Amino acid sequence: MNVSVVIPCFNAEKYLGDTISSVLSQTRLPDEIVFVNDGSTDNTKYMLEFLSQLKVAMLEVENEDDKGIKISVYHNERNMGIGYTRQKGIDVADGEYIAFLSSDDVWHERFLEISMKILEKIDDYPNYGTYTDYYRCDKNLKPLSIFKCPEFNRTNIIDWALRKNMFINFSSIVFPKLLPVMFEPELRRGEDLIFLLDSVIDGFKWFRIDEPLLYYRVMGSKFDVNRFLILWHHNKKRLIKLGVDAEIVEKLFNDSYHKAIERKLGRSLRGIKLKNILKWISRRMFV
Repeated sequence: MNVSVVIPCFNAEKYLGDTISSVLSQTRLPDEIVFVNDGSTDNTKYMLEFLSQLKVAMLEVENEDDKGIKISVYHNERNMGIGYTRQKGIDVADGEYIAFLSSDDVWHERFLEISMKILEKIDDYPNYGTYTDYYRCDKNLKPLSIFKCPEFNRTNIIDWALRKNMFINFSSIVFPKLLPVMFEPELRRGEDLIFLLDSVIDGFKWFRIDEPLLYYRVMGSKFDVNRFLILWHHNKKRLIKLGVDAEIVEKLFNDSYHKAIERKLGRSLRGIKLKNILKWISRRMFV
């Protein structure tokens, strides 16, 4: 079974070297690395152009028949978002299996070895994928904690999705390219949750590997109302398909939306004098 590692990149110059090194240090090397540059404005493009000239990464390996790792580099003409970029990576990859790795995350050296051995043992292609526990790290990859993922089942998936969240980190998954599910191209956040829900609806199964085999950098993100609404639009449709009562979904949506807006207002208004708050609100009410 061959596997393609897909690395979506956006302004990734700071950490991309660490990510690549972790792939090339695997005890079970991938057959291909696919980089998709999503309209980066830093030096990511030039780093990837250098890699594209290599074509094949020749490594010192014991097996003389091993011809190295195929390197493929693709560029979006403009920033299209993570949903579009992930799907493009799948579409152009040659491998029977796909393993995503974010451009600021790092794998344990045995990630691919253990994941592929599990899939070979299950021997139910293309109906299974794997995911692992992971280390939550600071920006220097110092582990802060270990996230022990729940077992994969319908109840857990729905429970987490109702909170607009998920417990599977997509830098820890390996799944067959033949999985008949696609990423939503318009999603710039939450694309992994929707992909996961679609896989459940399709009857696909995920096997948990109870070892932390990923070092995940915990990075903050800004709240964006439009992205929130788009994600919930997709999330609601999937939850209803999975049998969740539409009224419950709608109530949770309204509650989480109002809480998110309150948090955003709280951060924006912190330190502003009371007499200016009304001016701030009125400007936005009548824009």
